[in-house]
Amino acid sequence: MEWIKNFLAHLSMVFYPKYWLQNHTYSREVDRWFIESLKNPQFSKGLMPQYVVELNGKIIWIANRPYGLEVSGRDLRPSRLTMKKFYRAYDNWLMFGDKNA
Repeated sequence: MEWIKNFLAHLSMVFYPKYWLQNHTYSREVDRWFIESLKNPQFSKGLMPQYVVELNGKIIWIANRPYGLEVSGRDLRPSRLTMKKFYRAYDNWLMFGDKNA
């Protein structure tokens, strides 16, 4: 069932023009790191909260939402679907705080 869910999520990107163009180059390594990090996300505010957030100790540039994420200045990004999942988790953290605290 998970593959159906992922397939439909990928297909949905066709209907979201804001995800069509991306600022950075896709990296499978970065994508895998995000997927693993989102299983147990630990967010904290970065030095400039309107531009960056820390996820599990790494600085993530979020100012280009939804056109891209940048991890610690590497100019690489995860997949569009992973970025969508990241932003959902980030928005939940902003709204509800750290549920593990």
